[in-house]
Amino acid sequence: MNNMNKGRLIIEMGKANKADVIFRPVNGTVWMDKNELCELFGVYIPEIEICINSIVEKKIVHTEKTCRFHRVIKGNNSIVYEIQEVNMEVIIAMSFRLCSAQAYFLREWFMERILKQERLLSSFLTTDYAFSLN
Repeated sequence: MNNMNKGRLIIEMGKANKADVIFRPVNGTVWMDKNELCELFGVYIPEIEICINSIVEKKIVHTEKTCRFHRVIKGNNSIVYEIQEVNMEVIIAMSFRLCSAQAYFLREWFMERILKQERLLSSFLTTDYAFSLN
């Protein structure tokens, strides 16, 4: 699949050796495969697979909406998902489950964005203006 259709999320070293997050979503999300996740989080594939499997097994995300996968039916008629790519929702969940410097940096980056939105919303709601629905 063309990377332009998947969006982009990377951590890169910027000026003065300061890490920066490059985030360019496509259709509101980013899709990443296991190799890209290894680079993003600074861990190896087995750790990525364990993390994704745990998130899927615990139903933290809706697999059909957040993962691109192959469905495999085992001999006992159980369905197993062979995850190929995950979207931003899974990536955020992974950042809170993995223990690496990059995962910590991404958690901080995600939280900063959320809290910035909260401050904007809070300042908007505490104005002296009266609003009504038409």
